[in-house]
Amino acid sequence: MPPMGLLARWADRQERKRDIRKAIESSLYHASLFVLLRSALGMLETSPEAATRFDRELRVYIASVLEDVRLSETRLYGFRGPADQWVDAQTAIVSQGLKVDGSRSRQIGVAAFIEQLCRRLLQISAELDLATLSTRDARAALMSAYGSAQSSLEWYEGDLWDEASTAGLLNDKDHARMRDRAVRQVAKVVRGI
Repeated sequence: MPPMGLLARWADRQERKRDIRKAIESSLYHASLFVLLRSALGMLETSPEAATRFDRELRVYIASVLEDVRLSETRLYGFRGPADQWVDAQTAIVSQGLKVDGSRSRQIGVAAFIEQLCRRLLQISAELDLATLSTRDARAALMSAYGSAQSSLEWYEGDLWDEASTAGLLNDKDHARMRDRAVRQVAKVVRGI
């Protein structure tokens, strides 16, 4: 007969491993995506014509990125409704009755960084609407916001990796596979554009 609690400890370990793995994969994916978005905006600096065309559609671009990032945030929290019903985590928990699953604690950490980016995108959009920000400054602010989100996610992913490797939950091969998968997923997104 197995010792008492052995199966519960095994199940807890598997749940922790699943949460860390998903959080690492999500961090790697989003960080790679933000590198791509920053690079694309940086390339506009080399072509005034492209920058002018882009600037005409800047609000649409911000709204599109915001919608995609917000959808990602909702899924990390476990919200399965339409993304347009999502305001932020606090509102979803209080007014929409979202129950945050404790087994998602690390994924929620990723979502918190993404929520910060959403707030910054909304702020940039509002400043554009109020004409307190030029389109060129808005592009610079977007690049800065993507860079900040990327750095935060890379830092968080490093902490998660340290936790996972120290606890023996994941090994170097797992980490390399997750990095490769994130790059492939971002490449798939680019091909779909």
